Amino acid sequence: MALSAEWIRTVLVEQQPESQRLDFKREPPSADDRSKKNFLTDVVAMANATGGHLIFGIEERDGKAHAVQSVPKAEAVALGLGQTISLCVEPRLSNVGCSVIEVDGAELVVVSIGMALNGPFRTAYQGKGDFYIRQGAQNQRMTYDQLRSGFGQRAALVASMKAWRSARLDVIRRNVESGTLWTRGAWAITHVMPLESFGGERSLDLVAA
Repeated sequence: MALSAEWIRTVLVEQQPESQRLDFKREPPSADDRSKKNFLTDVVAMANATGGHLIFGIEERDGKAHAVQSVPKAEAVALGLGQTISLCVEPRLSNVGCSVIEVDGAELVVVSIGMALNGPFRTAYQGKGDFYIRQGAQNQRMTYDQLRSGFGQRAALVASMKAWRSARLDVIRRNVESGTLWTRGAWAITHVMPLESFGGERSLDLVAA
């Protein structure tokens, strides 16, 4: 889901809490090692769960959205965060975006993390790597069983998508052979398969999307 200024205003008015897919940060990570590692931990934890959004520029109170605080040089910050993710997450996390959203004159930086096929993911900073997963509003180091399950789930997800595509092609072939589909000329078939629909975690509202 792409976030909008209107959606963030609603989060503030309703004082929504942090959750499995939502984390508020008053300021972006600084240049020190600890801050960078904490940011990377947030990213991989969400990527290893169901995805989510990190919003920089929202002050929280008791874990709930309270007020906006503009992020200085927001465009440069968004670019830098994207580069950090690209360099310091293994395997490469491609289903991620860093953007700037203006809310009532304040510029916020949003890092949106989607589900991906090539996980589980780990931080890869200063020669050290750790696997984390988001549980509720907290990040936890992944256990052996969680890692084994994570690798198995990704493989099962790929197999499920391939099976669905194969079944759809069989339907098209049968319709062509029976004359139900007009087959004159060339055909190009595109299947749109949202990962969330196969992951068993969320449904996709095509109207809202």
